Amino acid sequence: MNNVIEINTALSRNTFGNLPTNIDYDVVFEPTKAPHKKYVVNGVTGEYLDTVGEQHSKGCVSHPAFFHEVQDAMIDELPQHQLLNATCEFKVARNTSWALMDVKLPEVRVNITTNKGVGT
Repeated sequence: MNNVIEINTALSRNTFGNLPTNIDYDVVFEPTKAPHKKYVVNGVTGEYLDTVGEQHSKGCVSHPAFFHEVQDAMIDELPQHQLLNATCEFKVARNTSWALMDVKLPEVRVNITTNKGVGT
């Protein structure tokens, strides 16, 4: 008899924790009086964050959409053991209209050897 137990080890975005509430919003665009410019508005608070060119607003995505896409790619492409003990910190600037996701993967090891043969 074959007693096989399947364990679901699938990773999820929880690997990286939740997005901070100050960047977890959709963006809304409103026209300005300046031609070819739009206001960027926090879709949750209604706060005006910045102005962008008309072309930029066409390709702009919210922080959640962008960071979740990056996290999903890491989950899909990296071996699961490399994501163990991952930590994720966020930094913001320009009144939260700019954000950076800093992911540290302590289980990833890379040997580097210089052209002089010195390795780490």
